Amino acid sequence: MPAVEMVIKVAVLATLLVFLAYLISSGELDTKTYAKIGDQEVNGLRRHFKYKDETKAYIAFYTFGIFWFLELTNAMGAFVVSYAVVGWYYTPKPKNHNWCGLVWGYIYACTFHLGTLALGSFLIALLRWVRLILGAIEQSSKSQGNAVAACIAKALICCITCFKKFVEMINKNAYIDVCITSNNFCGAATDVMGFLAGQAAEITILNGACTIFSIAGCALISGSTGFVTYTLCTTQERWTAEDSPHHVASPRFVACVAAFGAIFVAHSFMAIFDHTADTLLYTYCWNRTKAHNTVQKYAPDALAKLVNYAPLSKPAAQAEKPAAQGGWFSTVFGGGNGAENGNSAETKPLMSK
Repeated sequence: MPAVEMVIKVAVLATLLVFLAYLISSGELDTKTYAKIGDQEVNGLRRHFKYKDETKAYIAFYTFGIFWFLELTNAMGAFVVSYAVVGWYYTPKPKNHNWCGLVWGYIYACTFHLGTLALGSFLIALLRWVRLILGAIEQSSKSQGNAVAACIAKALICCITCFKKFVEMINKNAYIDVCITSNNFCGAATDVMGFLAGQAAEITILNGACTIFSIAGCALISGSTGFVTYTLCTTQERWTAEDSPHHVASPRFVACVAAFGAIFVAHSFMAIFDHTADTLLYTYCWNRTKAHNTVQKYAPDALAKLVNYAPLSKPAAQAEKPAAQGGWFSTVFGGGNGAENGNSAETKPLMSK
């Protein structure tokens, strides 16, 4: 998944930058006079584009569009992982492989839920754009010696950054809710706010455990890669022999470079792990809230044990209550015992297949 997402981002960014180059080159080329020697003007040594206000607005709008498209690719990546995990969770035990989960996730992301993902990515892109403008204002105020304006711009940048992180957290969980309920963005965001308020203890425990595991995983992968590289460079004749074309003169430096590169690869996979854990927790809590006793049908045993899940038993009085006798008309028109007719909330499917 990290490789697929990287290829998509590189392709989208390269395409957008090509058209940005066309847009930037649409201005008037100004060859300012560099010097005047006698009656002869020397020009062409310094050239720049002059833009009309309308062209400047086009460039600003297109730059915002670049931010928006890149955020949309991030949103699609998060949605696809969530869709695959939710589909696997709602596969009854014993579970098997979720074939083509990522492919179907991209299909649904580009069709049914494209508007939802576009709205969520628009909010992040807008905040990034505002932060970029405030950064330009801060630099301009510094160059003009206006310390007050620079300080205000810095404070606003901090506020925008904090709010952006909050919106990113809402978006990530909203996409999970969309995978479960096919809700729109606003409805999913409302559900997420209720989830964050009602499951604060579970979220805190899981985030703490995932953070520790992510740090340990990155350190282990990076350290083992560096150690193996250093061992090979100091023990194998291919790299130790001075007459070898592959001789490594500084094994420590090569090991450090390998470890530094490995930590980026490890971070990509640990980010998938973290998002998968968040998706499982949200899906489990949604399952438990909507139909508590069906959790044991879907939730993995390790997850149920981790959260101390226990099925609910019906009260004795309710269990001994005789079924309503509605006769033939009650059966036809929906009367009688809901559980007997298969209308109990516990037996309704939780995810449409």
